[in-house]
Amino acid sequence: MGKQSSLGPINPQYKNVPTQGVIKEFKQAMEEILINPNKSLIWKEIIRQYHPTFVGECENIVAMSKSIVNKWLTENMFKNDFDADKKIEKIMDELSEHESSKVHDRHYDFNKCKDLGLSVTSLENDQKLQDLVLDLYHAYVASTYILKRAIKFIESKDNRTFVINMA
Repeated sequence: MGKQSSLGPINPQYKNVPTQGVIKEFKQAMEEILINPNKSLIWKEIIRQYHPTFVGECENIVAMSKSIVNKWLTENMFKNDFDADKKIEKIMDELSEHESSKVHDRHYDFNKCKDLGLSVTSLENDQKLQDLVLDLYHAYVASTYILKRAIKFIESKDNRTFVINMA
């Protein structure tokens, strides 16, 4: 990671909606309605905007994202680490729990990632690699500046670029 690099939380989105936020909001609604049934009138207006199975889909997406990241950490970063389970649990507790990160755009810098137990190295330690990474980064920044509606770039091995634009 470079000095300006950051890692974000594991906070899956479903149709541009934070799934953990939906689950938390739904649980809050259920708790408040049990305590004070009159609050059902307020919550009804919010929850009626959910389509059937929406909360369940959000729960499935959260479970799937946690499973994928756990697998990546287990099979890659901590592949031969005898203490992997403890390290991964600490990382997952921080990065995948909405209560820990609080917001979707939380930034974890190099030092925080190190403190969590992630295996990160400073990009500034390898000047050649840093130059290559920054060249690529600046190319994408320039592309998004020119192509203002672009939200995703997909590069092929034969130097073709597919650009997905906002609706």
